[in-house]
Amino acid sequence: NGLYRFSKTLILDKTYCHLVGDARTELQKTTTDLAGYTCIFNGRTIDLDKTDVALIVGPANNQNETVYHHQIKFESMRFISPDTTNPARSNYGIVAIGTAYMSFDNCFLYGFYLNLKQYESFGLNLTQTQSNGALAASLFLDKSIHVSANGCGFEGIRPQSSAVTLTNGSIATVTDSAITMNGVASDSKSDLTLVGCSYETNYQTFRATAGSTISVTGGNIERHQDPVNDANTPLVYCTDNSKVSVTNAKWRWKNYSGEPTWDHLLAYSTNKGCKIVVINCQFDGFPKLTHYDGGADYVVWDNDLDIYKKATAQVNPMDGVTVQGQ
Repeated sequence: NGLYRFSKTLILDKTYCHLVGDARTELQKTTTDLAGYTCIFNGRTIDLDKTDVALIVGPANNQNETVYHHQIKFESMRFISPDTTNPARSNYGIVAIGTAYMSFDNCFLYGFYLNLKQYESFGLNLTQTQSNGALAASLFLDKSIHVSANGCGFEGIRPQSSAVTLTNGSIATVTDSAITMNGVASDSKSDLTLVGCSYETNYQTFRATAGSTISVTGGNIERHQDPVNDANTPLVYCTDNSKVSVTNAKWRWKNYSGEPTWDHLLAYSTNKGCKIVVINCQFDGFPKLTHYDGGADYVVWDNDLDIYKKATAQVNPMDGVTVQGQ
């Protein structure tokens, strides 16, 4: 452990590189140029045939200690795992602990997930990066804030596992990205904003629990149902004082070959303290939508479908939404 000073960027260009340190190791740039990077991983393909973790950025053995790596960039990197179905291999990915800033530009990650455990308030930026999470969420954020993803693709494979997951107070914004299979999830007071994204899901499209917020603006949402789920798998699942808002989105229902058909579908499931607002959205091809409401504070599903609407007088509507009457 100790302090290591860098006067210029360190380029890591070997096939396998682990950037690790004992607890309280700090990498520090001597320059005041904050636009520069301490370390860059550049232009290589890493084949994860036998390696559970592609890259560790932080302390060895995933200790929950702070290791500062100021500004690390991955550009044109490919991480490929041929073993995407073995349940014993559940920790593929890049584990980042105590990282000041990380950037992924035009990268491809197949067969594992970005497991980003930020133990302090640091940032992450992803641009034109594709991530396939074979065994868990392809973007998994834990205690991470100031996270942005633009023009990315996130895909989940494991049944009923969300492609994008935020937990423990994480804050992220995802724009113009594709999210395939099993939607997005947020819990433990996390805050997820999605703008202009496309979604193809066969499970709960949006799942918010434990005081979290999911805000969706625009985008195309395609929901279909595979045989392992049923008509009571809701489009929006919201519990424990959470909030989900979807505005100006286009929803489409599609049945693929061999999938069941129903005369109804559960639109949302919620309980006490929750707020759900779905307004100015277009729905195409859906069966009749039903709901389960366990006492939500506020629910509006404003469209041309015949669905239950509720607003309690003592609870104010969500910001920017006006509801007339009871």
